[in-house]
Amino acid sequence: MKHLFLGISLCYLAVACQELSNNTSQVKVFLREESHYLKLVNDSKNEANLNKDIYLANDDYPIELALYENKRFYYNLPNYGEGYGSWKYDQGKIQLEARTAHFPMHIDLVSVEEKGTGFAITFRDRFGPKVLKVDLANVKI
Repeated sequence: MKHLFLGISLCYLAVACQELSNNTSQVKVFLREESHYLKLVNDSKNEANLNKDIYLANDDYPIELALYENKRFYYNLPNYGEGYGSWKYDQGKIQLEARTAHFPMHIDLVSVEEKGTGFAITFRDRFGPKVLKVDLANVKI
């Protein structure tokens, strides 16, 4: 009986690790200078306006993020709500931190193109690490 339980546990672990490695290895990340990200930063405002502000979005997850000069960012997670957090540039990426009503949010905004303007966000949710490409909206690059 112990061997059966051990065998099932090892199979479950192998499948979980396989799924995890497939999820995060599909996107190559490039660490970039801070100036690369500054074109995504909006003027500081008291309230986000995604009709006018530059923002990043992934409709499949879904998530929307907008950065502001005052080092704040706006997030909208349709399944969990919206709010604000803080961001900073560190070692080639933008780190975003916020506290939602449901969980602490830690997201890295990274470049996925060595010379272009492709971006992705990396984070961990209840299913493990995620890397999601994000689309730009209202951008004049």
